[in-house]
Amino acid sequence: MERNYTLPSWLDKAIYEDLRAPYETQNCSLNIIDMNKDELLSYVGTYLPRTYVEATALFGHAIEIGALDTSKTELTVFDFGCGSGGELIGLFDIVSAHFPHLNSVTIFVCEGNPEHLSFFDTFLTYARQRVPFAINTHVAYGKITSLDDMRALSNRLASIASFDIICTFKALCELSDKSILDGKNPYTTFLSIFRKNLAEDGICVMEDLTFKDKNTGQWLGTWMKMVDNFYPQALVASHEMVCGDDAYNMGFTVSHSRKTLDTSKVCWRILKKC
Repeated sequence: MERNYTLPSWLDKAIYEDLRAPYETQNCSLNIIDMNKDELLSYVGTYLPRTYVEATALFGHAIEIGALDTSKTELTVFDFGCGSGGELIGLFDIVSAHFPHLNSVTIFVCEGNPEHLSFFDTFLTYARQRVPFAINTHVAYGKITSLDDMRALSNRLASIASFDIICTFKALCELSDKSILDGKNPYTTFLSIFRKNLAEDGICVMEDLTFKDKNTGQWLGTWMKMVDNFYPQALVASHEMVCGDDAYNMGFTVSHSRKTLDTSKVCWRILKKC
């Protein structure tokens, strides 16, 4: 799997010239759902490039190992906590290169910050100009405040479609940080609720940061590792790199006009329906 990337020039220009997003050398707050437009702009300038390359690598890996059927003409995608859409832009670039017969991608998103959805719409406009297929989007749900909200969302989605791809990037950590998940493992909880929404040949891509949860004292990477025991038959791909306490993470770098070799460390799993 490729781990070192240079941000595409069009995306670099969109972020740093068109939107004038700043790159922050310090990590941003996790309270993304409560950020205002200016705070989110800093988040976009700092984290969207990282998320883009992480998604490009993970979706590309899913294709390399045969977990996605590249002969499909249509894809349905559910993105939980889509933010400004960095992971979806990465997905679009990958499927543009590897799905020769693709006519459309239909996306359902869950995002609780309206300002983030505004940035999401902006980047979708850029993406639609670059891909050879139609992109259809639907906002399936807003702010998640409880496990019951997640179950209601899953039930609503079940009445609409089954999904070729379910993904969540850097979103579950915030729900855990805000005690919305009642101290439960965010990744096994997410799978227990949303795995029924996968198509029979669909995949779930989960990716997150690797810090310690302030409420339980558990490292997120360790929680992600527990997925392997809860759903062993579902596991398609993973990677373990022990680095002190924040174990089971993978490092990526992205270079762009504001930073050379910007590094991120994440934990991830690719899973199928079981």
